[in-house]
Amino acid sequence: AALAEVAVNIVLLLTTFWLARRFVSSRWALAASLVWATFIPALKLVSQISGDLLGACFLALAVLFFLRARDSHRWRDWIFSGLLLGLAIQSRSALLVVLPGLLLGLLVEAWLDKANRWPQVWKNLRFGAVLAGLVCLTLLPWFVRNILTFGNPVVGTSLTGYVIYRQNYMLGTDDYLRIVGSEEARQAIKALVAQRADLSPTLNEIQMDGVYRDEAIRLILAYPGRYVLVSLYRFL
Repeated sequence: AALAEVAVNIVLLLTTFWLARRFVSSRWALAASLVWATFIPALKLVSQISGDLLGACFLALAVLFFLRARDSHRWRDWIFSGLLLGLAIQSRSALLVVLPGLLLGLLVEAWLDKANRWPQVWKNLRFGAVLAGLVCLTLLPWFVRNILTFGNPVVGTSLTGYVIYRQNYMLGTDDYLRIVGSEEARQAIKALVAQRADLSPTLNEIQMDGVYRDEAIRLILAYPGRYVLVSLYRFL
């Protein structure tokens, strides 16, 4: 698994070079690649074996084929872009926001073409429909699995409540201006489960996400000022 993460990072490094060279020059592309190769948070992801690095790799490749498709107008490039973007979203659900951004960009680009506006709009609408359709097709098995398992398609992630609770569970303490690490979060979750006698061992991840979310909202409403300070602290 670690070797696979190394391979993913190498592909991401090369894709970063190709994208930077497209927008600026080979010299700046080398500089961008060097920055990525020495970027400590990214290097830590290699050893953690998470979906973040894979999602970033698929996204970079999707953007590369998206740019190629705009130049070539070949359906093959649009298809690769849509499939790769779908895989990126599968790896990291937060990347779902990229799709509407790309679709909006296609429409704005066509609208700015005053000499050939409406033909270009309809042309880009077709390309955008293919892109969105392929993304949805890629995500369809995941949605079906979630509906069959949880009765919910889960558009996004089932960890939202967990993340909110993890980073705000300490609002009721004096030591709240900090970022909660994984080990501390594990202990906090164990303590929460021990306190909640009403929790059933048969709860699935969607139901537990609701429990985490409710607890987090309760803390945030009880300490709104501290929540604002913690949010600013993380932002800065």
